[in-house]
Amino acid sequence: MNKEKEQEILKKRAIELSISLDEEKNNFETIEIVEFRLSDERYAIESTSVREVYSLKEFTQLPSIPKYILGIMNIRGEIVTVVDLKVLFEIPKKELQNLQKVIVIEQNNLVLGILVDNIIGVYLQNINDIKLGIPTLTDIRSEFLLGVTKDQLVIIDAIKFINEIKLC
Repeated sequence: MNKEKEQEILKKRAIELSISLDEEKNNFETIEIVEFRLSDERYAIESTSVREVYSLKEFTQLPSIPKYILGIMNIRGEIVTVVDLKVLFEIPKKELQNLQKVIVIEQNNLVLGILVDNIIGVYLQNINDIKLGIPTLTDIRSEFLLGVTKDQLVIIDAIKFINEIKLC
């Protein structure tokens, strides 16, 4: 076999291998999520929308606002509205605890805090393992649903949530 023929065969094999690697990469496309707990339920939100996590310390309640608005917090000079997801999603509510966190999310200069019981961790989630919806989730949670994983982790669509939540 001559040198040119050998180079041609090797080039063809390299192209075939690179195509199969690209296909394999697409099968394992992931998103990074922040998993948290609300009572006994597990939820997550895509980390690209998370600006920071802040311990719930002091907040100010406001009159004549929806029940799911916990109030406002001053986070380093910025006033942030905090939504209590347990009230919004009608999850049995435990008393406020010292461990509660506020996940500050941001999209297109809109900033909002969401109250959670605790942060479980930050993980990579395979996109192919996320179901777009489940028939048993028909309440308000389904409005803000990005998907549900095989192990029943509900992933909230942060962009839809921050753009469509009614703050007054």
